[in-house]
Amino acid sequence: MLTPDDMKACGELQDFSRVRIPAIVEAVAEASGVTVAQIMGKYRGRNSWSAARDLVAYIARREGFTFEAIGKVLGRDHSSVMSAVNREATRRGE
Repeated sequence: MLTPDDMKACGELQDFSRVRIPAIVEAVAEASGVTVAQIMGKYRGRNSWSAARDLVAYIARREGFTFEAIGKVLGRDHSSVMSAVNREATRRGE
């Protein structure tokens, strides 16, 4: 049976994604010339912002994060993250 300390440790592991995914967002923003606010924004059109967001999702997924964890950080539904990863994979010819 899990103790309260075990449950606390599990919660801290789940919050780990909040530390690493924002670092990916910052790196992609710097490399792509868009701002973090643009990547994290609600705009859904086809532009450099959404392409950068797709790249963040793709990299985070390759790093082993779940679609749900990525979506939580980006403010998106897990199915939106799945679509973003698939779009970026298509751009890369995968």
